[in-house]
This record gives sequence, C-alpha cells and structure tokens, in this order.
Amino acid sequence: SDLCSGIPDVFDIIVNPIPSVNSIPNQVICNGSLTNEVVFGGSIVENTLYNWTNSNAAIGLAALTGTGNIAAFTTNNNGFYLPVITTLTVTPISNTCSGSPRSFSILVNPTPSVQTLPDASYCEGSIVNQLFTGSAVPGTIYQWTNTRPDIGLSASGTQSSFSFTALNDVNVPISALITVIPVSNSCSGTPTSFSLTIQPQPEVSLIASQKICSNLPVTTILLTG
Repeated sequence: SDLCSGIPDVFDIIVNPIPSVNSIPNQVICNGSLTNEVVFGGSIVENTLYNWTNSNAAIGLAALTGTGNIAAFTTNNNGFYLPVITTLTVTPISNTCSGSPRSFSILVNPTPSVQTLPDASYCEGSIVNQLFTGSAVPGTIYQWTNTRPDIGLSASGTQSSFSFTALNDVNVPISALITVIPVSNSCSGTPTSFSLTIQPQPEVSLIASQKICSNLPVTTILLTG
C-alpha cells in the first residue's frame, strides 16, 4: 500500500542549567556592631538571582526575605543576656530553575556591664577590698587598670576582685584612678572609673622621759613628727 507523509513539525527542547551559590561564612558579632556585607556569588549561569530568607528579624536585619546581596547592618541584642542567632538561607535561581540552597548564621553576643563604683579614701596600712559586679552576661571578666601602682595595687588585672594593703611613702595623699571594662565573648561594655585615695599615716617623734622632783616644773613637751 502507499505510505502517506504529513507535514513535519519541528520543536526544540531547551534544558536550562542549574545555578549554584558559594558557601557563606558564619559571622559572630557584638551587639551594636556592624556586620560584614554578605555578597553572594559562585554561579556561572547568566541572570542568576539569589533569594534569601532570615529566621530572626530581632538581630537587626528587619527583612525576613530578600533578593541579592545583604548590606552591612547594625546588630541588636538588647535586653538579652545570652547570644541571639539567625539562620539565613540563600537559594540561587535562574530561568525558574533553582539550585541547591545554602545556609549560614549570624550570632550576636550581648553587651556585658559593670556596676558604677564610688570614689573611696583609705589610710596607709589599711586593707582595701574591691569586688566588681553588675553583669548578668555569663562568663564576664573585668579588665581593670590602675594609674598608681605605688599605692600597693598592680597596674592591671582581670580578676573580678582585688585586695591589697594600702601604701603611701610620701607625706601627701596619693590618688589612683581605677578603670574597669567588662568583657564577655570578646565584646566590651561601657567602662567605669573610680578613684582610690591613700592618706599618709601621721607620725609622732619620740619623746624623752623626764624625772622631776616634787613641786618642780615639768620641762615643756613638744609634740612633733
């Protein structure tokens, strides 16, 4: 029998490539500091878009979704004593084709604090005890400096307290300025300063004994020193 052929039809099958995105490093930032700008890249597929989601707007990145690079922003961890964290997930898209998503995190550490301390005055030879407190942030250390080590206290330290015997080798008061900075997870809080004044110890010169007969005047006693 005769074979009949119809009019042929031609069509294309277009296979779009799958875009990709490079891994993005995590960031650990102190409260109130700027993050690093997040720049997405990695795909060699033309017209790739990078769509991202943010799991925690409270850290300072208000948007929960976005497209493209994430500009540096000021972090926020106010009112919390523990780190807050967000997970950001980015998905590369080109010609409606989605590549494998990648996730990274931004952790914001809280700001430690230190209680304000009053100025104080001590006599030479007194025991000076000082405790630093105020921060509810776990792991806070208190870095302090002292402008006058000659009062008997070292020039610096990181203890949460110190104790020393007050010294004053001169005949006038000595004032030392103590500055304390609270630090936790490499984040520093607002420093506080106070003065310690060490008063000199007064002395009296030796007084010679006198032997006086009854009814005779006593030699004048001069008190000096």
